[in-house]
Amino acid sequence: MFEASSHFSPSFGGSFSSPSLFGKPSQHPPRQLAAAQPPRTDLGYFVFAPTTTNAVEDSPSSSSPPPSPDLSAEERARREFRERAAQLVAARRAAERAEALKGEFDWVRSGGMLRDAHYRPDKARTEAIRAEIRLQDKEASITREWDGYEAQWHNLLASEGPVRFGDIPWPQARDRADAPLSLEALDASKMAEFLLASLTVRGNKLTRKERVRASWLRWHPDKMTALLTRIIPQDIPAVNAGISVVMTCLKNLQDGA
Repeated sequence: MFEASSHFSPSFGGSFSSPSLFGKPSQHPPRQLAAAQPPRTDLGYFVFAPTTTNAVEDSPSSSSPPPSPDLSAEERARREFRERAAQLVAARRAAERAEALKGEFDWVRSGGMLRDAHYRPDKARTEAIRAEIRLQDKEASITREWDGYEAQWHNLLASEGPVRFGDIPWPQARDRADAPLSLEALDASKMAEFLLASLTVRGNKLTRKERVRASWLRWHPDKMTALLTRIIPQDIPAVNAGISVVMTCLKNLQDGA
């Protein structure tokens, strides 16, 4: 057996003094590592290009493949189908509730009494529907009166013949739709009630200020010149007096009265 020398340098640049396998130190000088040489480009087709440190990372084949477009499209189709199905179910349930509510309104309007799940009289719900029916009827009446007022104005301005006092759609509710108003019946407070009533109907978007301004532009004598030239002579005094009542009403509304 041989004893290993304690002098051993791990450096490739130093000497290797450990005895050889046969007990005699090597006489060959240490082999130097060849310096890195640049790759040759004159060796033909089969010489591979030098690789860089990030060549593997940049290689498309080394990254995980993107999700399949077909699967994404399939998932989108499934999601759209579920959303559409949920919308259809919600629409059907809403239609069923609306139909059931309509049936309750029709039953209560005819004088019937609603009943609960145990077939006991449901007085609270019945009275709530009766109150809603009264409100709906009132709103429908107000809307009809206002729409009739606007329609009369449209027809009057579209016509060309002579105009009488009773032909003018005065802004005031009538006892009967076909009953013309007389000068004595015109009242500024009743006019204000009529002009503002339609603003209380649910769903109305018009403000009080807008209603008063639009009415002022319609009824101001300077804006009614064309219409006033068509008034029959014997009704001119009454028409002027009626317009004065309307302007008093609008002045009070402008002042907040």
